[in-house]
Amino acid sequence: MGLLLERFIDWCYLQSTQATVFASTVAVDARLQRRARELEKKQLLTEVDSNRHSIAFLLGDTPANTTSPDVVYVRALPASRPYDENQRRKHEDLPASAQLGLHTARMETEGMPASGWRVN
Repeated sequence: MGLLLERFIDWCYLQSTQATVFASTVAVDARLQRRARELEKKQLLTEVDSNRHSIAFLLGDTPANTTSPDVVYVRALPASRPYDENQRRKHEDLPASAQLGLHTARMETEGMPASGWRVN
């Protein structure tokens, strides 16, 4: 038992001292790409034209960062969640390859401003 405990402590020490490899490039998850395509097909994911979303545009009071060509606003609506009799639960009305869990899907839109998420 003592030898096993000693090996476990060595393993924990080695795991905690190993250098973590950080990604230097952006890699898009294939599941998120499928999800974005499906949401866009169902018109639940849209790009908002920020230049004309308020009266400030007409008055010429639009802040410079709002009209920047490098910034877009993306608005996501939640997918419908019909009840499935066989599974006795609700699930997203998307292909299984693009579905997310309830809490993860809710986080996509939680706290989102009316004009959408600001993405640069």
